[in-house]
Amino acid sequence: MASARFSKLENLKEYWKELALTFALGHMVNITKHITSECRLLIDESSRASYISCVPIIRELHESWPVEKNSGLEDCITKILLDRFGSQEAEQLVAYALDLNKLAEDNTIFVRLSSQQELPASLRHRKRQLQLEQRENDVTQREESTRKAEDDLKQNNLDYETKVEALNNDRALNELASTRVEEARKGLDERERMLRAHEASFGERLAAEEIMFTARETEIERIERTLDERLKTYNENQKLLLKNQRRVDRADESHARLKAEMDKRRTENDRLKKKLDFREDQVNNDAKSNAAYNISIKKRENIVISWENRCATEEAKLKSRGDALRNDEVKVANYKKEAIAEKKALENDRLVLSAKRALFENEKTVWRKKIGKNLQQFKEAQENMQENMQKMQDMEKTLSIL
Repeated sequence: MASARFSKLENLKEYWKELALTFALGHMVNITKHITSECRLLIDESSRASYISCVPIIRELHESWPVEKNSGLEDCITKILLDRFGSQEAEQLVAYALDLNKLAEDNTIFVRLSSQQELPASLRHRKRQLQLEQRENDVTQREESTRKAEDDLKQNNLDYETKVEALNNDRALNELASTRVEEARKGLDERERMLRAHEASFGERLAAEEIMFTARETEIERIERTLDERLKTYNENQKLLLKNQRRVDRADESHARLKAEMDKRRTENDRLKKKLDFREDQVNNDAKSNAAYNISIKKRENIVISWENRCATEEAKLKSRGDALRNDEVKVANYKKEAIAEKKALENDRLVLSAKRALFENEKTVWRKKIGKNLQQFKEAQENMQENMQKMQDMEKTLSIL
């Protein structure tokens, strides 16, 4: 019924989490309805005349299950069949299912129209009534068969007496007719013997029918016991189905949490990787700038060396000049001091660059360790997720078998 009216399969794919339990419950209610209709011979028809609910068992819980809850549950099932089912109805239906499960565990659900003590007596009364009706039909058939056989026998006797009287009247007229009468009498005797044999066979058939009727009664009792066992097994399977459904829901929640955690870790790893790449680019740029700075310092060193060479040449040339060239010597000394200061600054820059490189290598090692640890955790989470998926598949196979 649900599959005939539910025409939008994309809604089933979109809201499968909300609709999974509701379809199972609707299927269970539909089966309960068919079972109730099949067992209508065991229930008083007069008290069921105004009963039209699609969930008849629930209406008989009285104070344990109010009319408002029963109406709400019927509305939820109707909305499922008419494709007007949302998340709010899903929450209500889950609450109804939990209440019904609790009532089922407390053994408070009972069937309408007869109490637990009156039901066996009504079954025995109905069974005896069916047996009496069957026996009355058999007796009626036997009486009709016997009456028909008696009518045939009377007709044969009348024919026989008529023929005997005619033969007695004609005996004096013709001896040949007497011979024919004797032959006819023999034929009548043979027919009478056949009639008696037919009556005997009719009695045997009647006894065989009685034996077959007894065997049918035994078979009916066996079928009733089998139906009771199947109904008990069906109820146990329904409880097991609800239990397995709760397990599947818990597994889905755990899988969703694990997936969210894995996405969070993946995002964190991507962010750390981008940050590490940025730091590497920054260090490479610093190295390039330091290399350019080193080249400029080397150029300045070459200039200073050339100045020193020129100064040495000038000193050799100006030794003879004496005091007139002391001003030039002071200038050369100043140039030397500047060169020494620049050389010291260059050494300090080299030390700072070495420290920055060591710090970058340490940070790079730490980030690589963190990324390796996060990758290991990510692999472990993937393995756990695969194990959970395998468990879910096993549970789905078990449910499909049930």
